Amino acid sequence: MNNQILELNKKIAASIEEKKSTDIYYNETKFDRFRDLSYGHDGLLNIFHWLFQKYPLLGRIIADRYDFIFIDEYQDTHAEVLSDLLTLPTAYGITIALFGDSMQSIYEDGVGDVEEYVKNLTLKSIPKADNYRCSYEVIKVLDSLRIDEISQSVALKRLPSGQLEVSEDRHGLAKVIYTVVDAKPSSRSPEEEKEQYRSLVDHMIFEAQRIVPDSKILILTNKAIAEKNGFSTLYRTFSDRYSDIKDQIENYLRSIQVLDIGEICNMYLHKDFNSVIKLVQKGGFSIHTVADKTKLHDIIQGFVDDTNLSVKDAVENAITFKLMKQSEALVDKISSNEHFLDTLKQDALYPTFKDLYLAGKNTFARIKDSIEFHSEEEFKEYQRRYEKERFILAMRLCELKFCEVLNYVKYLNEETEYITMHKTKGTSIPSVIVVMAHSPRE
Repeated sequence: MNNQILELNKKIAASIEEKKSTDIYYNETKFDRFRDLSYGHDGLLNIFHWLFQKYPLLGRIIADRYDFIFIDEYQDTHAEVLSDLLTLPTAYGITIALFGDSMQSIYEDGVGDVEEYVKNLTLKSIPKADNYRCSYEVIKVLDSLRIDEISQSVALKRLPSGQLEVSEDRHGLAKVIYTVVDAKPSSRSPEEEKEQYRSLVDHMIFEAQRIVPDSKILILTNKAIAEKNGFSTLYRTFSDRYSDIKDQIENYLRSIQVLDIGEICNMYLHKDFNSVIKLVQKGGFSIHTVADKTKLHDIIQGFVDDTNLSVKDAVENAITFKLMKQSEALVDKISSNEHFLDTLKQDALYPTFKDLYLAGKNTFARIKDSIEFHSEEEFKEYQRRYEKERFILAMRLCELKFCEVLNYVKYLNEETEYITMHKTKGTSIPSVIVVMAHSPRE
């Protein structure tokens, strides 16, 4: 075993030596990849922490460059990164200010609260009770849920007209509708139990809508939002591959131009025909006669009506019909994906790994007796290759439907009944139904 480890370390060292440091890059996924020496989101944070610990000069460089460092939503900041940064005020006299609310933490690897830093006097707590958004009635409900000592109060904001709000503007209605269930179904629960639970949640939403008919429904998880708004397969495809799903969905769909088609179709549905015509003319579609307009109408209506139209076919058809021109980014993406699939075909070990992985041997412990891996890291590398292949094929084949992209565009434009926190922050929505599920285990 020791000889194998030494041999593996030699191979790793040789591989690293062959790679130019300038070729190491951030791959915008949640995975680090040894094969091409790229790092993902978590890897980026770990690299910062490692460099900060190994090279004290890095702290000096940061302090020399910035007199003040402001960290927003501190509760979701990586714990080790925050710990590193909080050594700078004592060492170099700079100021670091944190803004946020520990009660609004949404990431498991975030620091959550910073009470230990307050207790050891690293930080000074400056509670801000002002609430510029919620009504008196909502604040009363929120304060009853808080487990810290903060008690919020209504703060009147200045309106776009320049006038200051009056207290009457900030009164509303707040009601809590709840039920108790024996247990929330898990991912392994029978489908019948999951359906019963979903039906119960839907019934409670219906009851809330009877009280507040014209309202948006705020669901706290993106997965539930995707299911309710009709793009669950799209969400699942990206959640299996990326960590920052929200940005990655939008960026990737934009790079393969399918988001452009979705936006054209959505403009068409809103009868914004002038904008549609301007966009398709840039793609080369000529409009000179009524017949041309009728042809355009039929083409776009076909995109909207065909629930079996795949993302791949939607892009190809849009280019063929001259609704848009093929971009260099799309050409590069196709070329890159094809190159990756070709490398898998040349890997003699990969087919065996894939068969075993799909047969249930999907962990290092389960597969190590059936295939010779020198380390768990090598297993993880093959796991990443499989996940990337699955993602590419889902996009290239007909698994992902264009109708889900169109539903996603409607969600981005806040045209759906169901919304998330990301779609409400900083906006003014008069009536909101908040859907929450709490388990004693959570």
